[in-house]
Amino acid sequence: MKKPTKTKHKSGSLPTKEQIIAFIGESTTKIGKREISRAFGVQGKDRVWLKQMLKELEHEGAVNRKQKALRPRGHLPPTVVADVVSRDRDGELLATPVEWDADGDEKAPRIIITLPRKTRPGFRVP
Repeated sequence: MKKPTKTKHKSGSLPTKEQIIAFIGESTTKIGKREISRAFGVQGKDRVWLKQMLKELEHEGAVNRKQKALRPRGHLPPTVVADVVSRDRDGELLATPVEWDADGDEKAPRIIITLPRKTRPGFRVP
């Protein structure tokens, strides 16, 4: 006997672009086609529709795809390589991401790097 699948949305109805973007934005884990199809109950031939919808969203610039993971445009991934560029008035380090897709006048975000109060042995503050 097959266990019923747990879906967040009604099966049989396809999600809208807004629902897909909201789901990607709210997630704290890596999101791909598989996770979206499970969450919305997309099965069978509707997976082709989902794949086309994700390509449209990527073409429109609503989502970015890196290594099969989707994320909303303008959001940093959970792990990012960054260059330290300066310090602020309080002495905290400021960094910018190494890879950033600048669309239009959108600048790369500034990342504040906070250091722990107690340093580990062998750890130097730059």
